[in-house]
This record gives sequence, structure tokens and C-alpha cells, in this order.
Amino acid sequence: MIRIDQYLLTGLEEGFLAQVKLRGDDPTTPLERLEKGRKKFKGLQKQILDYCISEFDNIIKATPDKLESIIQHFHGQGWDAAMNYLIKPSSTRKFKDTLFDYFGYKSFRSDLIKGVWYADKLNIKTCPYCNSQFTLTTRENGSAKKARFQFDHFFAKTDYPYLSISMYNLIPACADCNLSKSSNPTNLNDNYHPYYSSLADKCEFSLDNKSVLEKLILKDVDQKLIKIKLESISSSHTTLINNHKRAFHLDDIYENHKDFAEEILMKAIMYPETKRQELFKIKGLFKDESTFYRYLLGNYHLEGDILKRPLAKFTQDIAKQLGLIEKK
Repeated sequence: MIRIDQYLLTGLEEGFLAQVKLRGDDPTTPLERLEKGRKKFKGLQKQILDYCISEFDNIIKATPDKLESIIQHFHGQGWDAAMNYLIKPSSTRKFKDTLFDYFGYKSFRSDLIKGVWYADKLNIKTCPYCNSQFTLTTRENGSAKKARFQFDHFFAKTDYPYLSISMYNLIPACADCNLSKSSNPTNLNDNYHPYYSSLADKCEFSLDNKSVLEKLILKDVDQKLIKIKLESISSSHTTLINNHKRAFHLDDIYENHKDFAEEILMKAIMYPETKRQELFKIKGLFKDESTFYRYLLGNYHLEGDILKRPLAKFTQDIAKQLGLIEKK
């Protein structure tokens, strides 16, 4: 739910391009397939292939706003219709299906080096869309690493196959979010893109005051009474936040995490400020403030660490509401 470090992303662009140009598990590279394929087509389809070949490096490294510009370029050239042309009159296969194969996303995703290389470099441990599930790479019994997540295409690969292996169009996501979003149309103004914008400063989780906060007494804490809200902080972001909630079913997801809310509420009762100060001052117990709050909350308390552990955004917002951590 936060924006991925732009300095990190910029530093990965050339390395990512190099990975794409490697053959890896595939006998040919995307560029080689595009160059070979252009000999089979004429007219608008050949124009598309010529563009993809000449702009290949830029397409792979294009930032989110430039990806939108590439899409607009296709619109302006009248290439959208050509994407849906049948390869042969007797075939059901469309040109965009062939273009998708030329770019080779399937082999990129299954390659034990390329996809995992990118995920490792990003080091995103939780789904940026929902912040409720892990997105990890794992190694079992000394075998090669495997990605325990899916790559979501912000701009759907079915509609824009020429962006199917563009670095800034590949977002590590949990399977649920990838399936929920599917190929629904998106744009940078109305939808959250983890490489382009942040939601952390535009929305916040909270517990309904009437249901929970009137009596902060342990015996009154009952998760059945807890109501969780996720709302826009400003009316100017309402459309963005509501679109995101609907796309990824966030209200339903967090309705299942009332037990976490209950635990945070109980900690707010058990550890008032005087008690927290007393614990933090115990010499040698906590190396710093961040460690103290991580042990207290069972999660990270800084906004920049939201993608290090599931439910970090949720935990931080509720903890701020209840006074466990300071609002900044």
C-alpha cells in the first residue's frame, strides 16, 4: 500500500533488461522472436512489430507513466484494431496472442532465474495491493528458489501483450489479488500502482468508536462487536480508495482479521503510556525504539516498513487510533 522505493527501481532497470535479453530456459529471446516474426506479417501488424523492435529497450524499462504513453501511441496509430486481427482466416488465434508469445511472458515467469531475480531484488515480502498475504521466494532442500506469489500486470497482458514483460508492469502480488483484479481496465489516475503512487497517506484503517472505544476494559473486549473501517483521509482521494477496495475486496478481507484488532485493543489497555515507558527503559532489553514497538505490536510500526510483514498498515493505523504509537 506504499510506493516502492524509486531509487531501488531505477537501479534495477538495466539489470532487468539484461535478464529479459538472456535466453535462460528459452531457446530464443523476445527480440529474436519479434525480428523473426516481422517477416511473416504486413501492414499494421508489421508496423507494430517494427515499433516493438526499435523501441524494445524503452518498452521493457518504461516507467508507469511512460507505459500509458506507449498505450496511447498504439491508440493514435490505429493499431488497436490490428491487435485483434485473426492470424489466418481459418484460425481463431488473434495477432495479439502471437505478440504475447513473442514477448514470452510465460517463459519469463517460469524461468527459475529471471522472475525470482526480480522478486529478490525488489524484496517485497507482502502483497502491495492487500497487505494481508506474504509474497516470498523460498528454497527447499537446496533446490533453486521458487516464487510464492504471482506477477500482476497493472496494464492487462491480454489487452497489452507488448507490455507483458515491462518491468514497471510486473507487480508481485498474492494469488487472490491477482485473480480479483484479473484483466479489469486500470489507469494511473483512478487506480493504485505500487511503483507510481502510495495509498498509505491517503487512507486509514480504524475501529468504529461506538462499537469498541467507549469502554476500554478487558472484560468488554469482544471481537464480535468490533467493526473495521478503511476510509479515505481526504475527499479528494475517495474515488481512488473506493476503486481499490472494490477491486481487491478489502472490506471482506479485513473483516476476517478482527482477532488482530482485538489483540491490538487489548494491548492498548494492558500497556498504557506509563507502562510502555517503563518497559522501554529496561536496560539492554531493546536495542532501539523500532525493536520495542515491533515486539509490542507484533509488527513494524513505521510506514516505510509496511511491505515487510502482512497487516502492517492495518496494525499501524489501529495502534495510532488507540494511542499505542504516536500519530505523525
